[in-house]
Amino acid sequence: MKKAVFFFLILSFFVFSPKRAYAQNKSNEFYNELLSDYREYQGLLEPFSSAKSRYLAYQSVSAQSEFLEVSKRLIKAEIEAMRSYASFVKTYLAEATKILNYDENYIYVKLDDELQYLDLARVKADSVTTLSEAEALLKELESHHQRISLLGYQTKALTEIGSVKKIFDNLKIDRGKIDSFLSSSDAAQNKVPASREKLSSLDLESDKVSTLIREAETSYKSFAFRNAAPKSKEIWDTVTKSVVAMKSLLKGYRDIIFNFK
Repeated sequence: MKKAVFFFLILSFFVFSPKRAYAQNKSNEFYNELLSDYREYQGLLEPFSSAKSRYLAYQSVSAQSEFLEVSKRLIKAEIEAMRSYASFVKTYLAEATKILNYDENYIYVKLDDELQYLDLARVKADSVTTLSEAEALLKELESHHQRISLLGYQTKALTEIGSVKKIFDNLKIDRGKIDSFLSSSDAAQNKVPASREKLSSLDLESDKVSTLIREAETSYKSFAFRNAAPKSKEIWDTVTKSVVAMKSLLKGYRDIIFNFK
């Protein structure tokens, strides 16, 4: 039987998401469960490898029996880790949706499908009686792991893009308020021309943010498992550039406002 390979996206995933703050207690709960399940899975890798080596070396009934039992424990641990991860992503997406006001039914439904499969996989793992059955289940799990990983990457990118869009929408509201103020009788008229010139120059930075967000949204549309990691980084880099540009916008708007104080 091939050694189980389980690539997990624990630390690089949501911990470093730009708006991690909106994740509430429920997703934190699943995250902690995920870490525990993954540590358990990792702890079984060495016993699995040792049992496999003994089985290949001796080909005895006892070695085969030991290898089968260790394999079943590893499979069950892998299922639990995958399930914790899918639950975490699903909950994180649901919590982010409430804040970012978007509807992403596709990912949510797909995660539900994967969780249902993993429930069935638990039953399958209990009924494994041969090494060939264990091998077949491991291969099956690998394909579902790929699907869940892709959904995780998509969720990460979606929430990053949604976060910057929400911030940018608020900045556009602020820009409109400043424009209205400069047109009002309350504004010191000797300060208005320079302020309007500053506001116009900042519109160029605003256009840059709009372009970057469109680039991120375009990148998101071409997600696939084979390019998930580099595509995620590409979106992260684009989102980071937009955040830098928005900080410049915010600084400029504050400069205009403070000029009238």
